[in-house]
Amino acid sequence: MSKFGEHLGITCDGCGTKPIVGIRYKCQNCNNHDVCEACYEEFGKGNLKQTTQSARVNPISKKLEDHKFAEYADKDFKGLGGGAAPAAKVKKQKPNDPCNCGSGKKAKKCCGAA
Repeated sequence: MSKFGEHLGITCDGCGTKPIVGIRYKCQNCNNHDVCEACYEEFGKGNLKQTTQSARVNPISKKLEDHKFAEYADKDFKGLGGGAAPAAKVKKQKPNDPCNCGSGKKAKKCCGAA
């Protein structure tokens, strides 16, 4: 199951975005610590962003080694798809259609003849 979507009621502790839209990363070591994709990328570069508000409401360690993030989705998650686009339908050649080879003949009298 894709975890790409809208995470209702979840605020990013890095930038304060609410709700988190995209992939939500939840720290497996902290009681209540979630970040959005952009803040997770910063974490990967060695920067642990934290808003002033979340520092008061939800204090967390500022040490990078104290955190282990993983993709997460809970019961309020609303998926936004994000999967591959459906394949285009291929039009089936009918016997009286012009042949695909470009000869100008009907398919039933050309390459489509069996």
